[in-house]
Amino acid sequence: MKNIFEDHGDYIELNEAIGKIKMITKIDGKMSWEAAEVCAKNSKIGGFSDWRLPTKEELKYLYQIREVCIGLDLSKTFWSSSDENCRPDCRWVVGFVEGDEDPSCVDLEHFVFFVR
Repeated sequence: MKNIFEDHGDYIELNEAIGKIKMITKIDGKMSWEAAEVCAKNSKIGGFSDWRLPTKEELKYLYQIREVCIGLDLSKTFWSSSDENCRPDCRWVVGFVEGDEDPSCVDLEHFVFFVR
């Protein structure tokens, strides 16, 4: 697969948009879903202020192309913004080891990256 991104240090810019995704951040550390939502909304990475958590479907697609997206740690589970078919206190997470998707309580900590 050809190189589909440009690395800008603290974020990756995709050469062709994937759905609504044009850029992906590099965030270190685990946090709760609520903290991740607040952090995304307050982020000014790269001078942009419209960062958000990816949907479950976007994460599943990024998992499929994970080998070309350097800078994304492929051994972690990431929060999504998706809550469909979950309990009210849960959101979907996607694991980048095997591409598994599971609901997780919002007060647990998982890794995050933001998209715009």
